[in-house]
Amino acid sequence: MLIITPRFILIIESKNISGTLTFDQKHNQLIREVNGKVDGFQDPISQVKHQEYQLKNWLNSKKLPDFAIETCVVITNANTIIKVTGEEKRNTPSIIKSSNIVFEIERLNEIHNHRKKQNKRQLSQLSNIILNLHTQPVLNILNEFNINVNDILSGVFCEGCNTLSMIRAGGKWKCTICAKTSKTAHLQTINDYYLFICTYMTNKQFRNFANLSSSTTSYKLLSSLTFETSGTTCDRKYHITLYQPK
Repeated sequence: MLIITPRFILIIESKNISGTLTFDQKHNQLIREVNGKVDGFQDPISQVKHQEYQLKNWLNSKKLPDFAIETCVVITNANTIIKVTGEEKRNTPSIIKSSNIVFEIERLNEIHNHRKKQNKRQLSQLSNIILNLHTQPVLNILNEFNINVNDILSGVFCEGCNTLSMIRAGGKWKCTICAKTSKTAHLQTINDYYLFICTYMTNKQFRNFANLSSSTTSYKLLSSLTFETSGTTCDRKYHITLYQPK
């Protein structure tokens, strides 16, 4: 998480880990003990310091104002016990519970109170550049869990009986099991295709995945969603995005 204030930027590395956490600053590791079992994790302090290093270089490359950068590690699980061992190193990020984040920001404000505030134009410039360059990470779930694409069930999901049993008829979707109807059930199908298979689809791929018999129907449904397209009419690809329910 990135918080931009007029005097500094705060990078937050949040972790939702239960049990007793020991931050071993001598060996740069995080040790978790829960129910008698001990596990090791990547050091969040090293992670957030690396993010600080990357952000400084990025700001320089964009010739943006010299913002002060602060870092902290936030533990979001309220029941987690935090311990720290080893000698604290210079500029070590704070390790806090999420309930204390407001107080941490107030503390940093006091530390940087002497710094000149960045004006609204500079803050807006930085925010806009970050937002414009931001892209959602795409995880290949099939590769991640070693799933064959042919094992993915096709069809349109019915929220009424939790089955892939909806068919297209009369300009809407109707479940063949519970008779529930919907005009937008295919949107979840497109979301599933985006998440599990690919970020673009052709008319034929959508038709097969939604179990549609008519290429005209699948074309009308895809065209109504105003996705960006590439290719000619015969091999047109629809660059799909996740549908956000309103």
